[in-house]
Amino acid sequence: MDLFNNVVGHTVGSNANIFVSNLELSNTIFNILSKGGLVYLSPINYNDPDFWDDPSTPEPLDGNHGIISSTQLIPTNQ
Repeated sequence: MDLFNNVVGHTVGSNANIFVSNLELSNTIFNILSKGGLVYLSPINYNDPDFWDDPSTPEPLDGNHGIISSTQLIPTNQ
């Protein structure tokens, strides 16, 4: 999800004229978001005890972050 959305933002930024204002850029991204051009994850299980950290590994904050087998990428207009 983050990589996909980042590519959209980078593409908009790299295609913009250097004189485009921050307001124009943010309006462009908002229009993309409104039309479903970005994505989010759903459903997320916020109650999972391993949400932030997987206790079976020494790595901190390597939990599943609520991603479950039914989690999907959903367009932002849905």
